[in-house]
Amino acid sequence: MSGNKVLELKNISKSFGTRKIIDKLNLSLDQGDILSIIGPSGAGKTTLLRLIAGLESADSGKFIHNGKEFDPTDRNNHLVGMVFQDYNLFPNLSVMDNITLAPIMVNKMSKADAEKVAEPVLKQLDLEKFKNLYPYQLSGGQKQRVAIARALQMKPEILCYDEPTSALDP
Repeated sequence: MSGNKVLELKNISKSFGTRKIIDKLNLSLDQGDILSIIGPSGAGKTTLLRLIAGLESADSGKFIHNGKEFDPTDRNNHLVGMVFQDYNLFPNLSVMDNITLAPIMVNKMSKADAEKVAEPVLKQLDLEKFKNLYPYQLSGGQKQRVAIARALQMKPEILCYDEPTSALDP
């Protein structure tokens, strides 16, 4: 049984066809830890993040949160948020609509409530003046902050960033 480990991965493996991407990986993170995964292109960094976020299924191994095994692919699990390398913003939605879509669709919040919850995050990330703009009207750094705001709206305990410095914006 785990102590105060927020996240543990035990013997995680993942292959695509005959290509082994991750082989019996073990890691653990305490509350407040920051983990950077570095390596060459194709080494499995994004695959690992996708496994933790439940966007891919592991071939084997266990995921443990606060001492209890969990399935990251369970759609009712909002433990992990993800900020994608290419942001994955919906081009037909405004900044506010991109940020509030998941709370409305998944958490069944009203649009008004979702917007009320989004306002402090918009302020914190200096996005207030952009809330009615569309992704094509934003810089790379602004899009990245919108993606962060969107991930934070689901209040994840763990946040995975893929290429977090790609559009570095203070």
